[in-house]
Amino acid sequence: MHTRSLTATFIAFSLLIACTGKDSQDEATLKEAGEIHLQAATIQESLESRMDSLAALKSQLTLLKTPGASAAAFAIDSVTKRFEDWEENLVEVPGLAHKHDNAEGEKHHHHDHKPAPDVTASEMLDIQNELKTNIGQISADAKTALKNGRRAL
Repeated sequence: MHTRSLTATFIAFSLLIACTGKDSQDEATLKEAGEIHLQAATIQESLESRMDSLAALKSQLTLLKTPGASAAAFAIDSVTKRFEDWEENLVEVPGLAHKHDNAEGEKHHHHDHKPAPDVTASEMLDIQNELKTNIGQISADAKTALKNGRRAL
């Protein structure tokens, strides 16, 4: 009987350690996902003024009737749409509390985070990596669209 009690205790303790290890690993993975989310948010915030510049530039380009201006305006529309889609698809990392304000404290290009989807910590990390990659590419494309749009004026 004593052996059975020790075996049960050992199994319970092993399960507790396994669960604690998993929780600790998930917590570390979510912390990494949160850091990546904040990096993506920093890229997004730095992109805000460029998006404003693109909107103003598009207004000027639409007044011109040249093929170059039309192509530049189309590129701006494409970048703007991708930026808006990115903001709509932004999801929060569980347990991560932060705000997205610009330097003046004003809300800019307002977006709401979707609640965290019901995914594993590893999947959340993949989602945040993808979001960061996407906003980085949008930022690079916005820079190119701004440069090409100015040339078309």
